Amino acid sequence: PDARAALGVADWAAWDAHLAARPIRPLRWEGIALGAAGIVAGDRPLAMADADALCAQTAGWSAEDPPREAFFVERLDALGDAWLLTGERKYVDAFERAVAAHAPLLRAMMAEVDAPHQRGGAFAPYHDFQIIRAYQLAYAYLTLREAGLAAETHATVMWTVLRACRFAEFNIRTMYVYGNHQLYESAGLAMTAALFPEFPESDGWAR
Repeated sequence: PDARAALGVADWAAWDAHLAARPIRPLRWEGIALGAAGIVAGDRPLAMADADALCAQTAGWSAEDPPREAFFVERLDALGDAWLLTGERKYVDAFERAVAAHAPLLRAMMAEVDAPHQRGGAFAPYHDFQIIRAYQLAYAYLTLREAGLAAETHATVMWTVLRACRFAEFNIRTMYVYGNHQLYESAGLAMTAALFPEFPESDGWAR
């Protein structure tokens, strides 16, 4: 609930309208052009293949019985690319199904541990990679910002992003680990802060 309060919006409909109008737009890693024009021609078949595979994989997913595969939302950027390239609603629907399944799975995993570093590995709800997962989810989300996303999708994505940013800041201050972990966690937090300057904490995250 405090994701909306942190953003300072009255409801998710207001946030949806704000996102559609604001000038901040995500760029692909290798591009300088916005939207479909920024998707390199050689990447398009790969993005479409990945998106179609995700549509098939997520067809039966639900918040009531989320599969453990729903933890890996960093893969969803292909759905945003496919929507930009085709305008087909099935890619938006697959994104929303995946997001809806991710949140209860993450909350359940958080409830299984009582210390941040009690569980390691791919399914750790407290891990420095969480900020990269949230950043890649945010990229897909912002790519789909004009697709008419449901209020529940906005709420879930923004809670996931806020939670990951707050944990990354905590982790950097208290448990900062070695090597490339420092690079990807700090860079991920700074990039996510840049994508969402609406959070009052974003300037602090960037610093």
